[in-house]
Amino acid sequence: MTVTAQSIFDTFRKANPDDSILVYKFTAPGGTGNFFGNQLLHINLNGDEWLKAYKLSKSSGSYMNPDEIKAKAFPFIYDTRSITDTTRRRDILKNNLKIVFPDHYVNVFIFNKGWSRNNRSKGATAFKKEYGSDVDIVLS
Repeated sequence: MTVTAQSIFDTFRKANPDDSILVYKFTAPGGTGNFFGNQLLHINLNGDEWLKAYKLSKSSGSYMNPDEIKAKAFPFIYDTRSITDTTRRRDILKNNLKIVFPDHYVNVFIFNKGWSRNNRSKGATAFKKEYGSDVDIVLS
C-alpha cells in the first residue's frame, strides 16, 4: 500500500475523531512551518519524500471557508512575496495573521517543492505558485 497524506489522515481521524489533525506529504527540502499543537509523526517515505502529522490546538474561533481566509491573508502574502528567507517570511506572516484572525490559532507553513495537505481544522487555504514560495495557512 502506498502511504499518502490521506491514508495517514484517515488513520488519525478514526483514532481521534474530535481532534484537529493536519497531515503534509512533501518533497525535500520542504521549507518551514510554525504551528500550535503537537507533532505526531515525521517519517521519510523515500529519499526525498517526507510525511508529517500534527494534532493542532483548538481555538474558540468558528469555521472560515478558504475564500474568506484567502481574502484576508492576501495583502500579507503579497507584501512578503519578495522575501526569500522562508523562516523570516513565515514569522512575518504568522505575526500579521494573528491580528487578522484573533480568535484562531494561526498555523503557517511554507514549501519550496511539491506538497499536499489533508486536514480537519477551522479552515485552511493555500497560495500555490504565486507570490513567491507556496504558503499554506491553517486555522485551528
